Amino acid sequence: MAEENNNQTGLTEGQDPVEGQDTDQEQGGQDVPSNVGADNNPQTIEAPEGLSNKDLWDPEKGQLKTELVIEELSRQTKRAEDLRKKLSNGVTVPQKAEEYEVVPTEQVKDFLDTKSEFFTGLQQIALKNCLSKDQFQGFVNDYLSMCVEKGVVGKPQTEEEQKAAQAAYVAEQKKILGTNADEQIQSAVAFIETEYRKGVFDENEKKALRDFADKSAVNIRVLNKLREYAGQPVVPVQGAQTDGLMSDAEIIEKWGTLSNTEQMKILKQREALGRPRKFME
Repeated sequence: MAEENNNQTGLTEGQDPVEGQDTDQEQGGQDVPSNVGADNNPQTIEAPEGLSNKDLWDPEKGQLKTELVIEELSRQTKRAEDLRKKLSNGVTVPQKAEEYEVVPTEQVKDFLDTKSEFFTGLQQIALKNCLSKDQFQGFVNDYLSMCVEKGVVGKPQTEEEQKAAQAAYVAEQKKILGTNADEQIQSAVAFIETEYRKGVFDENEKKALRDFADKSAVNIRVLNKLREYAGQPVVPVQGAQTDGLMSDAEIIEKWGTLSNTEQMKILKQREALGRPRKFME
C-alpha cells in the first residue's frame, strides 16, 4: 500500500526547465513585450476612428504620444489666436483692455465718462472681440450718438442744474398741496418723528417714511391721513391745485376695474400733464 501524500501539488510542481531552453533571465533580463505574438512579430493596435492625426498614435503601445499631443494643442491654440486677429480685419489688437481710448465727438462728449464702470466694461468687451483701437472708438461714438438721438440717455446735469430742477419740482408739488403746503409737510414730518419717539417706528422705518415723504405731494397727503387715523388733528387742504386727473393713489386703486381703453387714456393724460413715468413718484 502506497503511503498517502498530504502535500498539495500544483501543475508546475517539479517542472524544471529543459536543458538548452532559455528563460526570461537568460535573455538578459528583458521582458517579452505583451504585444508580441506566437510568431514573435509585434502586434499593432489601430488608432481610434475619431483620431484625425494618426501621427499622434503609438500603435505598439496602443496609446497617444503625450509629447506630440501637447505640441499639437499648443499649435492649435496659436492658430486660433492668429485666426481671431485675422477676423479683426488684420488690424492690431491691444494687449490690455486699458489701452482702449476714445476721443468723443461733439455730440457725445457730455455723455461719455471714461472713468465709469460702464466704459471699463466696454473696454473688456472690445478686447474679448478683438477690436482695434479705431474700431472701438468708432463703435462707442456711433453707439452713444444713436442713444442720444433715440432719447435713451440724457445729458448729465451740473450741480447747479440739479439744484434748480429739484427746486422747481418742490415748488410744483407744493402747488398741488395748496396754499398751506408748508403746514401739511411739517405735520407729516412731525407725525413721523412723534411715532418714532413713541417706539412705533424704528430707525430704518423712520428713514423709509422720510424718504417716502420727500417723493411727492401725494405721499404727504397719505402720511397726514395716517395722522388722522392715529387721532391727531386734521390738517385742512387749502387752495390745492389739481391737474384735472385723479391722483396716482386713486388710479392705482381703481386700475383693475378699468378697461384697456380707459387705462391707455389715463396713461396718455399723465404723460401730457408731465407726471413722472412711474406711478407714485
